Amino acid sequence: MDKEMDTIILGGHEIKISDRREIFLTGIKKISSFDNEEFLLESNMGIILIKGSGLEILRLDTHDGNVKINAVERHVFEEVGQTLLIV
Repeated sequence: MDKEMDTIILGGHEIKISDRREIFLTGIKKISSFDNEEFLLESNMGIILIKGSGLEILRLDTHDGNVKINAVERHVFEEVGQTLLIV
């Protein structure tokens, strides 16, 4: 079974969503806040807000700015001004 993979490349960072459940991000400068329903991240291209249920960090590489997040629900994404929303 092939996995569905959506990729967005914005300037100096990349967002990949695999099966709309696993979210891979690069270019992350800071995780401002997070819990199991919302992540607020600062990337080199602006703010990224991820909302869902059962959110958890699977991998965090602070040196390279890479983050992998898993979610219980499927997600869609939308860019609003300088903020990228993943809900």
